[in-house]
Amino acid sequence: MIKLIPNQVHSISMFPNKENEKVIAMAEGLGFVHQSVQSILGFARKDVKKVIGEPIQEITPEYYSAMKELHDQTFPGSYYNGSQMIERMNDFNKVMMTSEDGLLTGYIYAEAEPEFGEASI
Repeated sequence: MIKLIPNQVHSISMFPNKENEKVIAMAEGLGFVHQSVQSILGFARKDVKKVIGEPIQEITPEYYSAMKELHDQTFPGSYYNGSQMIERMNDFNKVMMTSEDGLLTGYIYAEAEPEFGEASI
C-alpha cells in the first residue's frame, strides 16, 4: 500500500463500520491506531416531517469563526478542519447551523453527491 501512495501523503485514515471486524483487525495488524468511534446513521427524505428542534439554516459569515473554533477544539485531527469545511462550501457542500441569541449552538457539515442520490454529514 505504501508503495502505491505518493510521497507527499504522510498519513492514512480509515473509517470502517464498527461492526466490520475483519477490516478493523486488518487495520490493527497494519499498525493503524484507533482514534475514535464513529456511527453511521441513515435518514430518508420522507422522514423530514418528523424532525423537531431548533431551526437550522446555512451558516453565514458572522458565524464562521465560532464554527471553526468549535470544530477544531472538539474534533482535532478530523478529516477536514473548520477552515477547510468553510472553504469547501458550494452548491453541494454545506455547513448548516443553529443559533440562539446570536450565538452558534450547533453545526453540521454535509457533502451531497447528487449523481448517486446520497449525502454524508
